[in-house]
Parts: sequence; C-alpha cells; structure tokens
Amino acid sequence: TCNNSKVWKSAISFRDYLKNNKKAAKDYANIRKQGAEIAKGEGATYRRHKKEFLKKLTKRVLQK
Repeated sequence: TCNNSKVWKSAISFRDYLKNNKKAAKDYANIRKQGAEIAKGEGATYRRHKKEFLKKLTKRVLQK
C-alpha cells in the first residue's frame, strides 16, 4: 500500500482515532468479540457483523 493512497490514509486515521478515543476503541473491541463468537471462524460472517459499525465509525473518522 502506498503511503499516500486513500486506503492508507483511511487506515492510519482509523488507527489514530481509536488510540485517542477510548469509548470508540472499547465499542470496536466489543463488536469484534461479538463477531468472533457469532462467526465461529467464518470470515465472511465476521466481516458482515462488523460492516455497519465500521462504516459509521470510518465516516466519523474521515470527517475530522
């Protein structure tokens, strides 16, 4: 991934947001844990579980 790409900037912004926002980080950890329990090793199910949360959080992150 190129350091100036949109994907790279989005990933770094998301990481930094979670580092600086403990509630969002805790919420994300809970979503991931729930997803792992629901998916039972099925990656597609895990990703679907996280999708809406990540969509909303990423939108919030990129607005900052």
